[in-house]
Amino acid sequence: MATTDIRIEGTVHDVGSGIDVVELSFDGQHWSGMTHGNGTWIHEVEALDGRHTLQVRVSDLEGNTAEANITFVVDTTPPLVVFSDPFPGTPFTDRSIVLSGFVVIDDGTAIFQVLVDGLLVPVDARGRFNTTVTLAVEGANTYHVEAIDLAGNRDTDEITLFLDLTAPVMELGPIPALTNVQELVVTGSVLDEFEVSVTQGGDLVATLTSGTFTTTIILSLGANHLLFEARDTVGNRAEARYTVVLDTIVNGAISKPLNGAKVTQGLVYIEVQTDPFTWVRIRDHTDWAMARETGTLERSLTLEGPGEYELVVEFRDRANNTLVRAIVIDLVEEEPEEGGDYGWLWWALPTAVLIGVAAYVLAMRRRPREGNEEP
Repeated sequence: MATTDIRIEGTVHDVGSGIDVVELSFDGQHWSGMTHGNGTWIHEVEALDGRHTLQVRVSDLEGNTAEANITFVVDTTPPLVVFSDPFPGTPFTDRSIVLSGFVVIDDGTAIFQVLVDGLLVPVDARGRFNTTVTLAVEGANTYHVEAIDLAGNRDTDEITLFLDLTAPVMELGPIPALTNVQELVVTGSVLDEFEVSVTQGGDLVATLTSGTFTTTIILSLGANHLLFEARDTVGNRAEARYTVVLDTIVNGAISKPLNGAKVTQGLVYIEVQTDPFTWVRIRDHTDWAMARETGTLERSLTLEGPGEYELVVEFRDRANNTLVRAIVIDLVEEEPEEGGDYGWLWWALPTAVLIGVAAYVLAMRRRPREGNEEP
């Protein structure tokens, strides 16, 4: 019974002398007489939840007696639905999920039935049930479970499960392809309904649900391959790959002229050797220019007046590494050699040699002949 207000009706009859006394005892308490007009009696009692017994004793006018008992259960407590698996709020990537649970009955009476979204599901003798439900939509899916006991008491509970087929959204701040700073600070954010683990190269960076994170990566010289991964609790994942080159040194040298060189012309050609595509300039003389793929670059500048000049060459590579090289050259005036100008010898000497050869030939022809030689 699902009420504490109990009304019990009964009848008595006798074929002999007739009914004399009708007495009732409720749950072993004292006997009390009851009216029994026309052989019918009524007893009303307020009974607590639990098992109860009503005893009826009747006597006729001759002193003969008879007894009868009735036992009933008062149950006003609804059953309790408990979900055992999965845990409410759990996300899944599969649509078909087995929903399990059990029903608790306080007074031990049997469960009448269990319904999931209005559909009857099997229940064993211990109140356990399981059924397969389908996650129809991505996101929240709510199921209503109702348990009904023999007294008609009902308990309705609900469980919400999530279908999650979407990877977390991960955004990272700017990451340079080339840097000269060994410590790379990376900031980012993730957006997801569930907890997300962020890793870099397999190392955990942060665990969060829709928030920001910051991590510092120690780079090695050369190419560093970075893999950022955001994975939610059901395995949906997003990743981002980067290659960052750490370059902390720029090479550079002045090939020509040599340090301390003396030059006699105001127009000076300078040749440098550096890393490919490095920016180069001669301080206070030239603008920035990029070296060739071979790392070479030639520049010219004009010096005004004799004296010593310091030529400062600055190098700056694409990683913003800088280097300064300097040489000193001496610009001198061009002077003739001591003793005058001997440039006339270049045409006079060959002429003198020719004259000498001609005189020798003429002399040989005029020499007297010997014997019968003819003139």
